[in-house]
Amino acid sequence: MFWFIGLTLLYSFGFFDVISHPLDSYTKHVQYNIINPLYSSPLYVHTEWYDNKLPFLFSKPFIHSDNTIHVRAFLEKRRRYNRKPVLWLKMKSQQAYKIHDESTICIDDVIHNTYDPNIKKKRDYGTVKTARDFNRKLWDFYSSQYNKKVDVSFLPDALYTNKNKKGFSWATRDLRIEFSNNKLYIQSPVLYTEDDGTIPSTYAGMHYMKLLTPELITYLLEIYSK
Repeated sequence: MFWFIGLTLLYSFGFFDVISHPLDSYTKHVQYNIINPLYSSPLYVHTEWYDNKLPFLFSKPFIHSDNTIHVRAFLEKRRRYNRKPVLWLKMKSQQAYKIHDESTICIDDVIHNTYDPNIKKKRDYGTVKTARDFNRKLWDFYSSQYNKKVDVSFLPDALYTNKNKKGFSWATRDLRIEFSNNKLYIQSPVLYTEDDGTIPSTYAGMHYMKLLTPELITYLLEIYSK
């Protein structure tokens, strides 16, 4: 129960819907940071949770005409992690959202030499867009709460795109969790597809991740902490 309370406090945003799943606020936080709108603009996200992997694999996230992003989520429980879940998350890319809503201005669009201190602060300190960063921030929060230390290295995302023709490999690639020489290595597989007309619209503008969850982090802290 502790991890749920901590997550709710850490990732509570006023523009999010009422939580209907323990990780709803987190999935919306991740999608929001992928879009990364300027001035903390409201962004409406609905997460549909799947109990079974097969329907999830065939599902696709989409952006509704009212600008609500419908993301897809699944918790995979593996014996090797003592049945602690890995979050599989299917989202829409920033590129896809900007095409859908041309009025959207994102941090990435801001000229780098801006003198607006609020924009500069968010650009320098508030942007989290890689699975590696999401994993690290969630890990840091729970390791500090439990006061447990693990020598951990978050490796760059294992990226699959429509350009390297390995999109389907995302589904079969596990979240890498490897303990070697007294150090824990974590690496997330990520799928990103362009929305530039080069592939069918059904597969365009996707941003998929496999991420750590609070339950999995607390388990890893317990077994690998010094």
